[in-house]
Amino acid sequence: MGSLASTQDTIYVMRSGMVVYKKAITDIDSISFENSLINRKNIVDKIANDKAYSIFYQGLVITGLVDSIKTDRDRNYNYKDYEDLITVPKEANQWFYNDVPKLRRYGYTVLMESDEIFNMQGVTGLSELKDYAARVNNSVYPEDASITDVTNRKNSLNRFIAYHIINKKLSLNMFIDAYDTDHMLKTIDMYEYLEPMCPNSLIEIKKERLTGFTNLINKSNETGNTIHIITRNDDKDCYNGFYYGIDKIMTFDLNTIKELSNKRLRFDISGLFPELTNNGIRGTGLTKPELQYKIPTGYLNRLKTNEQMVAYFMTPYNMFLDYEGDEFMIATQSGNNYEFSITTPPIPAGLYEVRFGYLANGKRGVAEFYVDDIPVKEPVNLNTDGTNPEIGYVLPGSDINDPLGYENDKTMRNHGYMKAPACFKVPVTGWSYGENARYSNAALRKILGTFTFKTAGSHNLSVKGLSYGEFMYDYIEFVPVSALETEDIY
Repeated sequence: MGSLASTQDTIYVMRSGMVVYKKAITDIDSISFENSLINRKNIVDKIANDKAYSIFYQGLVITGLVDSIKTDRDRNYNYKDYEDLITVPKEANQWFYNDVPKLRRYGYTVLMESDEIFNMQGVTGLSELKDYAARVNNSVYPEDASITDVTNRKNSLNRFIAYHIINKKLSLNMFIDAYDTDHMLKTIDMYEYLEPMCPNSLIEIKKERLTGFTNLINKSNETGNTIHIITRNDDKDCYNGFYYGIDKIMTFDLNTIKELSNKRLRFDISGLFPELTNNGIRGTGLTKPELQYKIPTGYLNRLKTNEQMVAYFMTPYNMFLDYEGDEFMIATQSGNNYEFSITTPPIPAGLYEVRFGYLANGKRGVAEFYVDDIPVKEPVNLNTDGTNPEIGYVLPGSDINDPLGYENDKTMRNHGYMKAPACFKVPVTGWSYGENARYSNAALRKILGTFTFKTAGSHNLSVKGLSYGEFMYDYIEFVPVSALETEDIY
């Protein structure tokens, strides 16, 4: 058993009457966090003690990946250093208020095959697991087939184990259900894409409306095959993560890559940042008053800004016309123009149309976009809505010759724009209207261009403001050119 004791400004963490370590008290949240760890194990300890997953655990240890999931938080982060970012406190009683993240926690989720699942495929120990991983990954990465060092990130066993590890702490609800706010149409399937620790790979999570199933992993459109989480293990939480059993062996094989390479990949901007999930910022549902987190510079690994800019995460609000209800904003201080870059999750190799989803209004300014340092053809005026002749939006149903707006879709594409997807809406009208986002002339997608990605990997999306304003990011889309002809409006 452990306990906390303190004298003046020092906290002593004690177990069995002995001081394990001491640290200065910085704030009550840190004390509460330390207290929560006293009688709980980290994810490594929990997996090690669960004999049902002994084969996977051996792979986790021998590859060295076990060391990647032991940390719990950034102990150099102190939210008090950033309280000056709060300009609208909750006590102001406005429709919104500011806060800053209280901690910078790390978190992990491990999806694992039990020994029983492995045995059904002839994997009865570590040696057989190595052979299985080699059969799968050597066909995907033949150039790395000769790498026998299992601690090498390109080794087949290392890739296999790493594909099961996600650097987000995901309860069952946080895989996808938490983002199914009142903004999302309940007849349209939802997708979430997770980046595991296996280099340049993705895991697809699907919420299927017709069947009512959720958390479907890598479901094949061709065969219908999918992987299910075994929910009876959902109580296997630890202070820095969760682990779950799955009902089939999960691999990033050629079939999975083929599926991902032939469909639209849409990423809600907040899903790009594990820090928002691990620190209870993303997935909170509708809030009232609306909570706007101001994110300190350097808090998000994937976002590069300078000290003159402030990143906002705006939690879902019932008057926002946003995909999954939330917004991500970049604002500037001292009248500067914004300039920042975001690293995307890995995208399979191929020829893609890249799009940026946003809501236009008069506060956004004019911006230049770059994809992997390649400039987009022309600057984008984010102040103007779709009725601008250079965009050409026409409200669906207002033209008797084009009742569904499909012909107008073609016109807008010729101008480099698209209507927003029809899979979300505004729950409470006022600032926005319409039965879904296609019916708003302010909800737009800008086509940034067509790009050839010769290899699978992440990409750099950069933005430079040419005039003063705030930048709003809602979602990013990567669409294989081969899929454009059959793409739906959702």
